[in-house]
Amino acid sequence: MRQFILAGNVAYGSSLPLAKGAVAFTYLNNGVPTIDSDGTKLHDAINGNIVLGRTTEGDVVLPFFNNHFSYVKAVYANGTTFVATMTVTAPDDYSDCTVLIVKKGKKFNERNRWTATVHAGKSMTAAQLATAIANQVNNNTVSHGIVATTSSATVTFTAQTMGDDYSIIPADELTGTTVTVTTQGYPKEFDAKVIRDLADKAAADAGYEYTYEEDPGYKYYHLNPLAKDDSTDTGFTVYTLRFAEPRQSGQLDKLVHQIVQIAFPTGAAAISTMDTVLDGIKNGASE
Repeated sequence: MRQFILAGNVAYGSSLPLAKGAVAFTYLNNGVPTIDSDGTKLHDAINGNIVLGRTTEGDVVLPFFNNHFSYVKAVYANGTTFVATMTVTAPDDYSDCTVLIVKKGKKFNERNRWTATVHAGKSMTAAQLATAIANQVNNNTVSHGIVATTSSATVTFTAQTMGDDYSIIPADELTGTTVTVTTQGYPKEFDAKVIRDLADKAAADAGYEYTYEEDPGYKYYHLNPLAKDDSTDTGFTVYTLRFAEPRQSGQLDKLVHQIVQIAFPTGAAAISTMDTVLDGIKNGASE
C-alpha cells in the first residue's frame, strides 16, 4: 500500500480539527484522539493516525503503526545544464571529422544518437574545423537539443534544457580527441513535476482504477502542487515513511508493509517539527 499527502505551507497541527493543509500524528489518549507533538507518544503506542486537515472536504486519515518503522527525508535541489568542451587540431586533408551526440535516459526505440560530420578540405585550420563542426551541430539543434559555440579551435556544447544529459563522442579523424564535461546535466529534484509524479504513483491505492488524465475522477486527483504558475516553483521537502501493519486478527501471520509520502513546500513551518516528531517516533524521548 502506498499513499501520498501534499501538505500546505502551514505549521504542524497543534489542535483538532486541523487547519487546512496541516499535518499531524495522533494517538488515542484514554480513547480520545490526541496530537503527538514530539513523537514520543507514538514511540510507545501500538498505533495511531497520520491526519491531513482539509476542512469542508473531510480530513485525510491514514493508519500508522510504529512497527518496522523507518523514514527518509529528501529536499529540493536545483538542476544543472550540460556543458562540454572539445579542442580540435588541424585535420588531415580531405578527411572526415565526426562528432556523435548521445542523449542519455531515452526510452527503448526513442532516438538517442545524432551525427555531425565535416569533410575537411585542403589545408583546413583547427579554427575552421571547429566552426564547421559547430554549424553542423546547430543545424540539428531542434532534434538533439544541443547548441554549439566556438572560440578559436575549441567547441563548447551546451544543452538547451536543464536536466538533459549527454555524451559527446569524437569519431573518424577526431577519434582520441579529449572531451571535457564541465557540467553534467541533472534534473531538478523534488520540484512540482516530481511531486505530481509521486501523487500519480499513489493513485491506485487512493482508489483510482483508471489513471488516464481525461478520466473525470482522476483529473480531480491529478493535482497541481503549485496552484499557480510553475515559474514560482521553489520545490518541496518530502518524507518517505515505511512501516508494517501487523496482523492482529485473521489467519495470516505476515506483515503488510506500507509507504506514506508527505510533501511540504520548501520552508514550511511544519518541517522542523516533523523532524522532531519522526525522530521521536523512531528513537523515543531524548535523554
